[in-house]
This record gives sequence, C-alpha cells and structure tokens, in this order.
Amino acid sequence: MESKQLRQVKKGEFFRLRDSETAPVWTKTGCWTRQGGKTKYECEQFEDAGHCNFYGADRLVYIGFTY
Repeated sequence: MESKQLRQVKKGEFFRLRDSETAPVWTKTGCWTRQGGKTKYECEQFEDAGHCNFYGADRLVYIGFTY
C-alpha cells in the first residue's frame, strides 16, 4: 500500500487509516472548514455507513490495495 495525505484522496476513493489488510475501509464523503482555516474531511466506513468521523487534511491514509 502507498500512503497519501487525506487532502490528496479523491471523494469516494477507498482508503485505510492503518497500513494493515484487516483495517476497516473508509471513503471520503465531504469537506468541512473550521473558522480559522483548518480543513477537516468527513469520512465514512464503507461497510457501516452510519459510522463517520472527521479527519484533518494532513492525516496520512493508505491507498492502493485490492478490496
């Protein structure tokens, strides 16, 4: 797997938060900018759409795996 910053991941692209084949798969669903200019992205677990979280734009995520 290769790593990227979350800001470079396209909307709807699959990624993992850890470099592990057993880590849950996430997708980026939206963008949210706080007052003061800090950008966070809304992400959902692919298999559990009710489970979402916000992560910073500089967070390293892992892509390039077969799902």
